Amino acid sequence: LARVYGYDLIATKPLTTELIIKNNHSNYKIVSKLREVLVNRDYQEVITYSFVDPNIHCLLNNDGASLELVNPIAPEYSEMRTTLLPGLVSALQRNVKRQKERVRLFETGLVFTGDKVLNQVHHIGGIIYGNIYKKQWDKDDLLSDFYDVKCDLEVLLSSMVESDRIKFVEGDNDILHPGQRMNVYIDDVKIGYFGQLHPNICSNFEFIKNVYAYDLNIESLVGKKEIKYKKISKFPTIRRDISVVVDEQVKFEEISKCIKKDASELLVNLELFDLYRGEGIEKGKKSLALGLTFQSIRSTLKDTEVENNMHTVIRGLSDRLNAKLRE
Repeated sequence: LARVYGYDLIATKPLTTELIIKNNHSNYKIVSKLREVLVNRDYQEVITYSFVDPNIHCLLNNDGASLELVNPIAPEYSEMRTTLLPGLVSALQRNVKRQKERVRLFETGLVFTGDKVLNQVHHIGGIIYGNIYKKQWDKDDLLSDFYDVKCDLEVLLSSMVESDRIKFVEGDNDILHPGQRMNVYIDDVKIGYFGQLHPNICSNFEFIKNVYAYDLNIESLVGKKEIKYKKISKFPTIRRDISVVVDEQVKFEEISKCIKKDASELLVNLELFDLYRGEGIEKGKKSLALGLTFQSIRSTLKDTEVENNMHTVIRGLSDRLNAKLRE
């Protein structure tokens, strides 16, 4: 009929409906944001198999759980991963064997848990090896350390939630170095861990430099309250530095909580900038130097306002933590 009528006489019209491709992944926006942050931190993304070598998996699986496949495609792919680290460590090993002196990798993907009922959870993991920076003529070689990966995680997580909701607590993961391992919490909910890979594990893979790794549950970030941005104050800041002596077992986190509880909304930043043990400090004690920055969004601060805050803070530290000002 159209040929009889004439194709050239039929007017062209755009489609009356839009073709919309929806991403069914509930974590898509979160994953995209986290990827962007890590790429900007000089990481490279890798994609590895969900099937892993049981010999590698048992080394990097802290709880010892394993999910064996009934019909694996090969013996080295006979278990489902319960952490992203087997793939990341294997990728690092291949790079190191090819004379790569500096490697920064990350991966997002599903890990699998459960016994009778299989659960799949979206994780993000990363691994660091070698120098902080690429070789440059104006910079000396400086190896990455525990605090570099901690900084990466602070930047990564603070892109999703307010930084004061992120907590790092001494960890207990056996695959990590006993003195350099921490668990990561958001709002008192554990979402993962990070630290230096245990030297025994590094020796199995013939790594000659320290390796730092992390594994986080992305789904723990779903539904978290988004970051609220505030107007930047146009008024000047006032900083006060104090040095307090506390018992050795008192952590900075406890001091920070105490100060933030007692100080008013004028406190905009708290910084630990020095730690001292030695001459002049009683045995079993340590001295922490703290910088407190105050600022108002309504007016220029008066010295009396700052001093009132400082008196309240110092009294609170003394009452709760038995802290004393260092003379």
